[in-house]
This record gives sequence, C-alpha cells and structure tokens, in this order.
Amino acid sequence: HDLDIVRKISRTIKRDFLKKPCIIVGGPHPSIAPQHTLDFLADVDYAFQGEAEDGFASLVRHMLANKGSSNHDTSVFLSSVPGMVFREEDGTLRVNARIYSNNLDRFGFPDWRKIPPDRYFKTCHGVFYRNERFAPIFTSRGCDRACSFCAAHAVMGRRIRRRSAAHVVKEIEMLVRQYRIGEIQILDDNFTADK
Repeated sequence: HDLDIVRKISRTIKRDFLKKPCIIVGGPHPSIAPQHTLDFLADVDYAFQGEAEDGFASLVRHMLANKGSSNHDTSVFLSSVPGMVFREEDGTLRVNARIYSNNLDRFGFPDWRKIPPDRYFKTCHGVFYRNERFAPIFTSRGCDRACSFCAAHAVMGRRIRRRSAAHVVKEIEMLVRQYRIGEIQILDDNFTADK
C-alpha cells in the first residue's frame, strides 16, 4: 500500500513541477528488493538500501557541488556511493554495496527542532502511550536473528550495534528538558538482547 502511495506522489511531483526535482527513497523495500523498487517507482531517481547517513550525505554534497555542471561523470561518482541504487544512462540498474557503521554515536541526534515532537503526538510516532508527550528513539541497530517475517536484518545488518549509554542518556535529557517529553518510546528491534 505504501509503495502505491509513493508511486502516485512521485508521478505527481515529476508531472506537475516545472523544475523536475530529484526524488530519492529508502527503507525496507529498496533494501530487500532494489530492482523492483526502481522498476515500480519509475519516477524515482535514486534509492538507498540499508543505512543511508553516509551515502545520502555524499550524494547531496556532490549534487550541490556540481549544480548546473554537465561535464562531470555522475555515473562514476554514483558507483562509489555506499548503498546507492541507480539507473545507468543505458537503463542498467546498479546496486552498490552497503556499509554499516560500528559507531552509531557519530550520527548525532535527529534534528528535533525540525521535527518537534509535539507536532506529531498521536499521529506518527506510536499507537500505544501513557503520556501524551512522548518521543521515539533508537538505541541500537541490527539483528542477529533470521526470522522469516521480519526485515530488520535486511535493512540494518545481521550484527547488533549499539549507541553508547552516555549518548542515549544525553538525547533523553535533551528531549525532557527542551521538549518536556514525559515518555520515551524505544523503537529498537533488539533492545532487550543485552540485559
């Protein structure tokens, strides 16, 4: 269902905007089925599989540095971007190897100023809550299990990687102090894997 919505939105954007914006997707579907993703979403320019913090930042820097330039070899650059899924000029699909960072602290926190939690209460972050002022966080990524019903390992890798306790506590303290959050929802796939 979500894939159908993304297809409709991307078609509308490409059809209705005079300047055709670059459309990039990520998440479980491109991580599991990159070929199907770009075949089904014909108006999407690029996709990322797995973790995209490094690859996406690299792509954006490249696009900004080469804005308006036509004499650079984009295909060579795209081939170097971790986790990138793209079409060559001849239509051939390229799927780059992904990387997984062992140091999750280096990614920092989400920019909560741009996604203030109180604008999303009851709509996006969760279904079950005790305190109406809640926020979601992740303290780890990855899964070392092979459950047939779950895509966690396909997106985040087969090894559980954790943020440091100090980094997690710092984010919780910031959420409580700056946004008066009364409940933290930990969204990890394997929060209880390590007692």
